[in-house]
Amino acid sequence: MNRNRRREMIVEIEAQGIKVEPRWHEMIDEGVKKIQRFSNEVLRVRVALVASRHHLLGNHQVRLFLHLPHAQIVRHKKAARMGDAIHGVFAAAERAIKEYTRRRHRPYQTARSRRRGTKPNQTAPTLE
Repeated sequence: MNRNRRREMIVEIEAQGIKVEPRWHEMIDEGVKKIQRFSNEVLRVRVALVASRHHLLGNHQVRLFLHLPHAQIVRHKKAARMGDAIHGVFAAAERAIKEYTRRRHRPYQTARSRRRGTKPNQTAPTLE
């Protein structure tokens, strides 16, 4: 199986208490394209745009759910404007995906290589 091939990613956008504007849809599409550049393992992206009826600063919230084969990454951001919240949540998701792929592709460590003062291919000192 070719591991580098691109999978078709499912993108779902839902809104609660607000109508999705076309510019927000474009921002989400741009964020999804960036995520696809970092990892081809993302199977599904779900974005929830939530607006509160209260007149408080930061009443717009974006929740982002990234579904991967063996994990789920969830991020959320609040902001006074929906566009700022969308940019913030995708920036946080990019950092999370980078961390996920770094951990997942880290070289295997043996118990011997984790001992203090030894390198991965060096044996532990013995007492004589």
